Parts: sequence; structure tokens; C-alpha cells
Amino acid sequence: MRKASAVALLTVRSAVLWAAVMLSACVSTGGQQALDHREAARANTELGAGYIRRGLDDAARDKLERALEQDPRYAPGHATYALLMARMGEDGLADSHFRRALKLAPEDPDIRNNYGAFLCARGRVEAAVEQFERAAEVPGYVGRVTALNNAGLCLRERNPKRAETFLRRALSLNAQNPTTLEQLAWVRYRQGEYLSARAFLERYQRVTEASAEALWLAAQVEEALGASDAAAQYREQLAAQYPDFEPRRLEATRAQPNDSRP
Repeated sequence: MRKASAVALLTVRSAVLWAAVMLSACVSTGGQQALDHREAARANTELGAGYIRRGLDDAARDKLERALEQDPRYAPGHATYALLMARMGEDGLADSHFRRALKLAPEDPDIRNNYGAFLCARGRVEAAVEQFERAAEVPGYVGRVTALNNAGLCLRERNPKRAETFLRRALSLNAQNPTTLEQLAWVRYRQGEYLSARAFLERYQRVTEASAEALWLAAQVEEALGASDAAAQYREQLAAQYPDFEPRRLEATRAQPNDSRP
């Protein structure tokens, strides 16, 4: 599975856009001082997000910590700071700020989706799936397919059958989502359903260029079906398109959604 493109999770930019909604709500309910603090926190969160995108973690940390001092109840500030802490390997701080953000904005599905990715990447599968499920249940959430894909991806190796239920729900919402199709091919392969895996891979390749991992999987599927010539063709394609790809025991590696990143 290609980590860089497996899932499109909440980005720092998304957090900043969400902040604009919170700011408009503050105008009608808070005083001028509270509004000023919220605006300052929003501005520093946006600056911090920009630094994260540029790889300037120390500068980002300074701006985000200032934002939280200016308005400790600014959920996007906590969520963005959590992304930075996860990126810097400070998991304890990341976890506490994700939870603080959710306490302040419990109905925000993007924060839940991001927190789920953080948990899954650290082996906390059931806790992660709970977050993905809650995100997917929010009415009108535009990232619902992403959340369902993430749940399936997180469960792929531990419980392929359960993973399939989430992925099929995602497929019912978007029949051409390449992540859904690729991951359904993986779980069907894990269950020994090779013809079904082949069918999903064929659908996947009709909507996107195959990743190295998908080509590797296709070769394994064809080999399992006794189609040695087709398997050889996939291996040749893999070598030609991804010469640096090193075959490894992908089927023995627990799949994880990407950590959220800007």
C-alpha cells in the first residue's frame, strides 16, 4: 500500500478553514476582547500551519503555542498542534491535544478522522476505528468515504472480514474511489478470494495509475490463480515503472492510514 496516497486525511489547511467557521460564531456570542483573542489565535494557527507545510517545525511550534495561550478554547489550534506533535514524535502531547480539541468540538468529523489515523499508526486499532466510525456518522460529512476507508485500512490485516464491511460501505458511496477498490482487493486476497481480488484490481486500474504495491499484489493474485504469464507481466511492469521498489512481505505488514500531515 502506498503510504503517501492511501488516504486523504484532514490537513492543516482544512483545520484553518474550519477555524473561520468558529470565528464567525464568536462574533455574535462573545465580547470584543474574546473576539480579539480568537482572531489572534486563528492568525497564529494559520501561520503555524504554513510553517508545518514548509517543514519548519520549531517555528510552527512557537506560533501554535502562542495561539493556545491566546485562546485555550480554540479547537483548531489544539488539533493543528496535535498534528505537529505527532510529526515530531511527541505522542503524549499529540494525544492530549487531540482529545482537548475533541472536547471543545466533539462533533467535528475531521478532527476525529485525524485522531483515528494517529491512533491506528500507533497500533491502537479499536480506538482508531471508533473515531473513524464516529466521523463517518456525522450527517453530510464530505470526508465520509475517507473515514470508512481508513477504518477498513486499519483493520485490513487484523480482521479482513470486518475491514470489508467498512470498505463496502465506502464503495456504496463512491464506486470509483481508487483507495476503496485497492483495499478491497487486498482484503479479498487475504481471504483467499482471488477472483474477487482480481476483479477489484481491474476496476482500480481503470480509474487510476497502479501503485507499486497494487502491481505487486496483482502479481500475487495472478500467481495464486495459476496465471503465471499474467503474473510475470505485472512483475515486469512493476520493475519498469518502479525500479526502486523493493519487494517485501507486504501481506505480513499491518496496514495503517497515513499520519495526518499538511
